Amino acid sequence: MNDMVVGITLRADGRGFVGEVRNARSELVGLRDSGTGAGRAMEDLRLRSSSALASLRSLQTVIAGLGLAVGVREAVQEFAAYERGLVGVAKTADLTADQIREMGAAVTEMARRMPFARTELLGIAQAGGQLGVKGVKDLTLFTETVAKLGTASDLAGEEAATSLTRILNVTGEAIDSIDTLASVIV
Repeated sequence: MNDMVVGITLRADGRGFVGEVRNARSELVGLRDSGTGAGRAMEDLRLRSSSALASLRSLQTVIAGLGLAVGVREAVQEFAAYERGLVGVAKTADLTADQIREMGAAVTEMARRMPFARTELLGIAQAGGQLGVKGVKDLTLFTETVAKLGTASDLAGEEAATSLTRILNVTGEAIDSIDTLASVIV
């Protein structure tokens, strides 16, 4: 709090002395009343700011809860997309339940090493299954090769999958040689 300097001037000329003391007393009472009013105003401001701060904290809690809800929703949607992708691969490549689990683990491991989402990798695997690639080993090799080709060239995704599979079919090569083909293209 800032210091307040109050100056009082007294004149001692007899006649006006009593009047001046009364004026000084009156000024001091007014100053006291002003200080009391300012103190009340400061207390009111403190209470209002405390109330506003409590409201902001409540709002912050609500926003954090909404953020958590959005995160959970996105995680559920990502998992659902992953499951749909696995089902798509299973249908196109005629995979068994054990092979689906194995393919899911292979795609998850691939996604950790490469800059692709699991759903993108499953899309490539599904395209491979539609083009006749069968078995987890071949689908995994195919998916990884096409994904790598997409990072090293302009040929990516389903377009790359279709092109590579056609070239292998025309040349009579097995899917095992897809990584060599991709290296030649790059």
